[in-house]
Amino acid sequence: MNLRFVFAIIPLLLAGCNSGEDVKNLNRIESFIQERPDSALKSLSQIDTSTLTSNEGKALFSLLYSIALDKNYVDVESDSLIARAVDYYSLRGDKYHRFLCFYYLGRVYENAGTFDDAMESYLRAESFLNDSVPDEYKARMYSHKARVYFKQFALDRALEETLKSKEYAAKVDNPLFYIRNSLDVASLCTTKGNYQAAADELDNLNEWMSLRGVQKPLEYYDSRLRIALADSMEVKESLLERCTEYCNACDSSNISPNYMLVSKVMSAVGLQENAKQALGLYELPASSSDFDKIVYYDQLADILASEGDYERAYEAEKTYETYFEKVNIDIFNNDVRFLEERHNNAIQAEKSLRLRIGMWALIALLLVSITIVVVVYKRKEKHYKQAVSEARAEYSFISEIVNGNSSMAFRDTLNGRLDALRPYLYSDRITPSTFRARKDIDSIDVGRKEMLKSIGMIYALSYPVFTSRLVNYGLSAEEVGLCALYVCGFSSKEMKDYLHTGSILHINGSIRKKIGESVDGMKLNTWLNKLFSES
Repeated sequence: MNLRFVFAIIPLLLAGCNSGEDVKNLNRIESFIQERPDSALKSLSQIDTSTLTSNEGKALFSLLYSIALDKNYVDVESDSLIARAVDYYSLRGDKYHRFLCFYYLGRVYENAGTFDDAMESYLRAESFLNDSVPDEYKARMYSHKARVYFKQFALDRALEETLKSKEYAAKVDNPLFYIRNSLDVASLCTTKGNYQAAADELDNLNEWMSLRGVQKPLEYYDSRLRIALADSMEVKESLLERCTEYCNACDSSNISPNYMLVSKVMSAVGLQENAKQALGLYELPASSSDFDKIVYYDQLADILASEGDYERAYEAEKTYETYFEKVNIDIFNNDVRFLEERHNNAIQAEKSLRLRIGMWALIALLLVSITIVVVVYKRKEKHYKQAVSEARAEYSFISEIVNGNSSMAFRDTLNGRLDALRPYLYSDRITPSTFRARKDIDSIDVGRKEMLKSIGMIYALSYPVFTSRLVNYGLSAEEVGLCALYVCGFSSKEMKDYLHTGSILHINGSIRKKIGESVDGMKLNTWLNKLFSES
């Protein structure tokens, strides 16, 4: 074996082995990343990425690192890390890993505030859902879809996705996760003005927590207070009682209450001074949503107006109207976008229907074609069976004549006829397969070419100088093999036993063209023998 070939292939084999070890190590980390994400992040941080040689290893590392960061509450806003996983798993891999890469791509976009891209990624992730995806991931995906829809003011869709999330969360052994989803359902029902549905959701949640002995979280009291505040039929005493429960829960959790919520409650029960004090303790975060700003400036305008500070109340009212208009415009734009999306989906569905109809038509046409082919085949088979029957009868008849006649010339003539008829006696089905025959011929041609290449390689080991001079002329391995046969003493006529006449003429012509003027006026085998003697 050529030593250079051996030395060249050894690094590739080693790289393949290293690649397998890399993926094996990453699979080990993946086995505990869900339960111990901190340990997984530490292990991944210690991996030298330059040692990752395979595309699969690089993609899996990118995916696992993205998972570990997210589960360790590190918000990533750039898709540079997850992009390698997306590029790889977009076209290959099992559905679980394909789901994960698009789910975490959506998380990146959601962190960055590019909600359209986030929703597109979540929809791609949803397309890969199957039994291999854990229920917790399904619940989280629908929960994040709901959050994005809420950010886009699509409250109906947000509620639909939250209900799906709650359904899967009920199957997971994580009470707080289920509670959060149930509270999200109640919050969305409250925002949509369906206070009875919100109250029913909280009652069902209260019963669910009591049966399992789960302590009510602060968010439960927060949601109860918001429902009571939004419901205009709620009496003042009940509203104050809910507010007291909420504040006590905040004290127990060592968390400051939402002073904006408290201020709204105080205003609703007519305690304007208390409302003013609570609003004074509230700081509007810079990252507040437009909804929060609407609530803040509306409350501020009411309190200022109650104090007779109409100038500042007017300014607050104008700010409130600005954000209110903005929200309405955003809602309108999203409704238009959803209508466009629905229209595009209808178009895609129509195209899909046309494609299915076309496929069924093609299948029908194929079945008709197959039927016709079978009918023709049966007719040919019948014709050939009849020909076999007639040939056997003729063979039997002539055999009797031969056995009963001693004339040598006559016997030879009849024997020639018997030889022509004899093939019909070996099979009842002599219909040749054109496809099979063509496949056999192609296989023979390929085998001859491979034979010539092998001869050329073997000759190169024994006569490297001669072979290298041929290669310098630009000859292929197949052509070098043919030249080796010439040098070994085979003539063109003898080689016709191995090659088709057209093939050998074509190769000879190609060799002469590549060699050039030095072979002009000489037989190719003569020129090759001369070159061999000089090497």
